[in-house]
Amino acid sequence: MEKKYLTKEEITEKWGNRKCGTISDVEKILGETQPTLRVWCDSFTEILPIKTNAHKTRLYSLESVLILRDIQFLIRECGYKHTGALAKLKADSARTRKNCDIASRLGKVREQLLALRLNLNENKAFAETVVIAETE
Repeated sequence: MEKKYLTKEEITEKWGNRKCGTISDVEKILGETQPTLRVWCDSFTEILPIKTNAHKTRLYSLESVLILRDIQFLIRECGYKHTGALAKLKADSARTRKNCDIASRLGKVREQLLALRLNLNENKAFAETVVIAETE
């Protein structure tokens, strides 16, 4: 099964009006494990703004979640290593975000097309059954 990446709009909708969220919130939205998210946060400190509260709990802003989604896309979908993903995001983060959104939308279109194909195949099988029954 393919990994589904959310668009910027979908993440923004899931994030809601909150200013900050916890790693559990980010885990639910991106579908990555907390240890993976922590490694990425530690590896991408140059571009990833993470705040902490008095209890040393990491707090993520919507922008941080979007950057993590871009990192997820580069590492999981494009096959970049951490250093390559960091260089790519430093060089052109806007283009990377746009490409990730495009890939996400194309993935959803693909899912819809596959569902239509399945539906057509089921209807074709049904139609063939009806024709066979009528000729007998």
